Amino acid sequence: MAAVGDKLIEVDAKLAGSSPPNGGSGRLSLMMKLRPGVIFHDGEPLDAEPVRFNIERDKTASYSRRKSELAPVKSVT
Repeated sequence: MAAVGDKLIEVDAKLAGSSPPNGGSGRLSLMMKLRPGVIFHDGEPLDAEPVRFNIERDKTASYSRRKSELAPVKSVT
């Protein structure tokens, strides 16, 4: 299933870019700016809720290929 959809962010951002880290002196936050006009196959727009859901799922699902890279993420808001 991973080959079916685009990654959310990476060096060559597809669906989201990011602003500079904004977590104070520790720089522990990342704000993503979603690409405007992205629509899912069912007609629903890409917004923060499916992004949050997918990050949380990839952090916890036993089958996740992104579990280790998302391990440092403490929360998604």
